Amino acid sequence: MLLLYSGLVCCYCMGMEINDVLKLAYELKDALRHDERVLSLTRIEREMNADMTVIALANHMQERGAFFASLREEDEEYQPAQKRLHLAKLALDENELVKRYHAAYKEVRLMYASIQEKIFTPFNIHFCGDIS
Repeated sequence: MLLLYSGLVCCYCMGMEINDVLKLAYELKDALRHDERVLSLTRIEREMNADMTVIALANHMQERGAFFASLREEDEEYQPAQKRLHLAKLALDENELVKRYHAAYKEVRLMYASIQEKIFTPFNIHFCGDIS
């Protein structure tokens, strides 16, 4: 939040009116909400959350994770529990719907990273006034 505020202040210092910056921010938000990559991710997420196989695999992994988290490294059950957790995670990750979700998520994450870089990189080298 502070970074966003700092960025808006710098835009204002560079000659942009705060209302113009806010208008651009809302336009970006609206464009992202209607972006096909975001819409696809949302659809796949809904499918995944309604799929009983995915739910069962996720619950199984959570149970394995909770048990593993309760152990200490010295415990006899530590290594076998770690392996069971790994296999449960692998089973979840190999589900076709989960694979589609991860692929769609990666596209959206890369898009957001690109936006982050384009918007905030200029502020890394421009400071308004004394920053001490």
